[in-house]
Parts: sequence; structure tokens; C-alpha cells
Amino acid sequence: MKLRTTIAGALLALGWATGAFAFTSNVSIGDNFFTPRNDTILVGDAVRWTNNGFNNHTSNGTGFEVWASGTLGSGGTFTRFFNNVGQFTYRDNLSSATGTIYVIGATSTSNTSWGKLKQVYRKGNRVTNAKPRR
Repeated sequence: MKLRTTIAGALLALGWATGAFAFTSNVSIGDNFFTPRNDTILVGDAVRWTNNGFNNHTSNGTGFEVWASGTLGSGGTFTRFFNNVGQFTYRDNLSSATGTIYVIGATSTSNTSWGKLKQVYRKGNRVTNAKPRR
């Protein structure tokens, strides 16, 4: 029995470390806008940008952590994992669209430079501080 528990624990830890339990939030790129423009995720989660516009677009980090999707044609996607707490601004270099990804810790209380969330919950595909109803 102890061996099964050890193996199960190791597999769980491996899944956590490899991102198997990561959540992916979706951001739609339109012609000159992102929807949602701002999003909140947990550390280790990913954001997938999908170009739903007619023109080419990009997702490029503009803050202290820089990334570049390259040019995304209509229907193209770009996914990025966020492994650090922070406020990550981004823009479309081919239009005037801008947005922000807020990454908070997975602990019950998160202190951030933009405020304090007392409790963190997942509600569908969003992170919220509203306690779920039972």
C-alpha cells in the first residue's frame, strides 16, 4: 500500500511539474483589439492568443518579460506559459491593440503590486476572489 501511495504521489508531482495540470486561458485577437483585453491567471497557467481577425496580428510582451509570437495569420495561434507572478503587458505590433495578463500565486492569499486578493478560486475558465456557492 505504501508503494502505491509513493508512486501515486510521484506521478502527481511529475504532472504538476510538467504543466499537465496547467489551465489555458483564451484571448481572441480581432482587428485592432484583444478580447478579453485584461485577464487574470494562476502561476503555471498558459494564455493562447488566436487571431480571429481578417488581418495579420501579433502578441508581444512589452514589460519586464518580453515575448514575440511572430506574425499570426487569420486563424493562427500562439501559446505562452506564465511561471512567475506579475503584471505582463502586451501589444499587437501590427495594430494599436494592447492588453495585460495578471499572474497571481496559487496560494490562498496573493499579494501583488496592484492589490491583494484574499482568496483565489477558479470559476469556469476565470480566476476570481468570489467564493463558489455550494
